[in-house]
Amino acid sequence: MAGQTTRRYGAFRFAKQVTTQFDFSKVLAGLANVAFVSLTTDADDWAVLLRMTVDEWRVLLPTRVEESEATLLSDSFIEAKLQQILRDDAQKWQAMKVTNRVIWKVHERVVDRLVDGRVALAGDAAHLNSPLGGMGMNGGIHDAFALTDALFLVLRRQLTVDEGLGRYHRQRWTVNHDAIRDQTLRRRSTDDSLVDESKRQSELMRIAANPELATQFLLKTSGIQSLRQALSID
Repeated sequence: MAGQTTRRYGAFRFAKQVTTQFDFSKVLAGLANVAFVSLTTDADDWAVLLRMTVDEWRVLLPTRVEESEATLLSDSFIEAKLQQILRDDAQKWQAMKVTNRVIWKVHERVVDRLVDGRVALAGDAAHLNSPLGGMGMNGGIHDAFALTDALFLVLRRQLTVDEGLGRYHRQRWTVNHDAIRDQTLRRRSTDDSLVDESKRQSELMRIAANPELATQFLLKTSGIQSLRQALSID
């Protein structure tokens, strides 16, 4: 939209590293279609396995600032990481064919307004955030439902176009802004080299041991709290 600006909260490098037709579920017992895998005892050494289609998996890997793009995309780097996922089983690695590899940046940003005249933005066109947790996709779905509700009221002549789209902007911009801001702050705090992984684990255990705190945590991380927040905004 003309004149549109974006509030940028941060960006960090992340390797959307490998696409393969190798079926991880056949060699890793109980593997879900979306799985976080710890590669070593290092809290920063992990992978996310995503089943994209029946025949295709995608592996997401974090990157380190000191690692060059050439290194990250090299056969040796990818083989070493995938061998870790396969628990260093060379025979299984031989059966794996990498069909794509790429590095990309995760941006945390949200547009200043979701509506301009009769044009409305939703999903990735309106907000960008880390893919971990799937909240970008879920946020986009929530946008679509909110916009549909607004347009339904417009078609029923219960609201004017400006009123309906205005409500959509107020509801979804507020929760998208808050979610991305909070996510950025959490990421920066966990990226801090002074943060002790054991302290983070202890905090999660403290929350899990308290039913009220655990409920609040689940409501927030699932997106239910943001939906309730949006519905409270007229």
